[in-house]
Amino acid sequence: MYLTSAITLRSLSTLLASLALSAALVTPAMADGDRRCDDDAGETTPETTDPTPPPTPAPECGDGNIDEAETCDDGNTDADDGCSSDCVVEDDYECLRADFSLLADEYIGDVKPDWSRSEDAFTVVQSDNPSPSVYATTLPANDIGEITLTMQVEDDDDNDYVGLVLGFESGELESDDASFLLIDWRRQDQDKFNGVPARRGMAVSLVTGKTSVTDLAAHRGSVRELARAEDFSDAGWSFDDVYTWTLTYSADHLHVAVNGDTQFDLRALDLDVNFPEGTLGFYNFSQRNVTYELLSPRGVSLCSPIKEDLCPGFDDALDADGDGTPDGCDVCPNSAYVLDSDSDGVCDDIDVCPGADDKLDSDGDGTPNGCDFCSNGAGVLDSDGDGVCDEADVCAGSDDKLDADADGTPDACDVCPEDAGNDVDGDGICAAVDNCPDVANIDQYDFDGDGWGDACEDERYGVQGGGCSAGKRNGTTGTLLVILTLGLWWERRRRAAVA
Repeated sequence: MYLTSAITLRSLSTLLASLALSAALVTPAMADGDRRCDDDAGETTPETTDPTPPPTPAPECGDGNIDEAETCDDGNTDADDGCSSDCVVEDDYECLRADFSLLADEYIGDVKPDWSRSEDAFTVVQSDNPSPSVYATTLPANDIGEITLTMQVEDDDDNDYVGLVLGFESGELESDDASFLLIDWRRQDQDKFNGVPARRGMAVSLVTGKTSVTDLAAHRGSVRELARAEDFSDAGWSFDDVYTWTLTYSADHLHVAVNGDTQFDLRALDLDVNFPEGTLGFYNFSQRNVTYELLSPRGVSLCSPIKEDLCPGFDDALDADGDGTPDGCDVCPNSAYVLDSDSDGVCDDIDVCPGADDKLDSDGDGTPNGCDFCSNGAGVLDSDGDGVCDEADVCAGSDDKLDADADGTPDACDVCPEDAGNDVDGDGICAAVDNCPDVANIDQYDFDGDGWGDACEDERYGVQGGGCSAGKRNGTTGTLLVILTLGLWWERRRRAAVA
C-alpha cells in the first residue's frame, strides 16, 4: 500500500513539475494583452500579420491600361471599334496611346526650346526662354471628343506667350504649305517685342504658309487672327495659377473652355475658313518654366480606320485648298472652288475646251480636238478660227460664215457683200448702190435727182427702148425743159409790164 502510494505521489510530483516548467516557458512571452486565449477575461486571439504583400490584380482587358498581353485597350470590351473584345487591334484599324509622346519639336529663330517629358508621357515641361517653338504631340486634335489638360507657368519673370496649336503636322512651322490653328496667350502688352507691338490676352489665329517671328508676335501676314477670347481678350495669364483647358475640335467647329468658362465657340463656315486636320501641340514664345499635363483621354487606346492613300507618292495631309484632294493629285490645288469639271487635268478657269480633254490635240495646232474643226491630221488647220478648215476655207483670214447676201461668197471676199447678183449690169457698181442696177451707167447721171439714173428712166416708166445713148435726153425730159423755158419767159414779161 505504501509502495503504491509512493508511486502515485511520485507520478503526481512529476506531472506538477512538468506543468510548472511549461508555465515558466510560456508565460513570460505573453504580455497581458497578448494572450491567445483568455476566456475568463473575455479576450479574443488577434490575427497574425502576413508580411507578404497582396498579389497584384491580374491585367484586365477594358480597364484602359495597355498591359503586356494587349496590343490596345480603349477602356471597353466592345468589338468592331478598332480594339477587339480581347484587346487586340482589329484589321484595317490603327490604334495609338493617348499621351503627349513627341511627334515634332520645331522652332523659328536663334534660341532652341528645352522640352522634357515625364516617363508616363502625360506631362511636358518647357524650361528655357525660346524663340517661337512648337512641341507637337502624337495626340490627334480632331474628332476624338473632349480633351482636357492643365497649363501652369511657374516662373516669376517675363510676360510672353504660351498656348496650343491644333491641326498641326510635322514640319509646318517653317513650311510654305503650313496650315494650323494657333491659340496663344500673352501676359502683358509690349510696344516693341521683336520690333513689333505685342498685345496682351488670348486669341485664336489661322497660320497659313511660311510664318516668321514678327508675324507670330503681331498677328499679321501669315498669322490671321480669327477671334479674341471671351474672358481673356485683353487679360493675361498669372504666375503659378493652374489653368484647366477643355477643348473639342473638328473640321468645322472649335470649342475651348478655360476653368469651365467658354472662351471660343467658332464655326469654320462663319469665318470662311477650313479648320486643318492634325495633332495637338504646345506653343511657347520667349516664356520659360511652363508645364502641361494631360488629364483626359489619358493612356487609353485611340483607334481609327486606316485611311486609304488618296494620292500615292504624295502626302495626303497637304491640301492647301481644303477640298479633300491632296495637293499632289489636285489639278486645282489653290482653290477649293475652282474645279476641273471635265477631268482633263486643266482647271475650269483656264480650260480651252470645256467639256472635252484639252490634252487631245491631234494636229498640234493648240486647239483641243473637242473644239477643233480640223483635227483629222497634222497640218490641217483652221488658221482664221472661223470653223472652216484652211483646205476648204473660201475666204482665208476671215470668217466664212459671214455672208450677208447669202450668195456663197463670204463678205470679206465679196465684191458686193449686200448684192447677191454681184453687179448684174457689169458697170462696176454694186446693185445696192447702183441707181440703175440693170443698165450699165458708170457715170450714174440722175438729172432730175429722183434717185434713178438717166440711163434707165424710160424703162422705169415702161417706155421701150430704154438705154438711150449717152448725152441724149428722153422725151419726158425735153418736155419739161420747154415748159420751164416758157415759164421763165412769161415771168420776165410780167415784171417788165409792171415796171
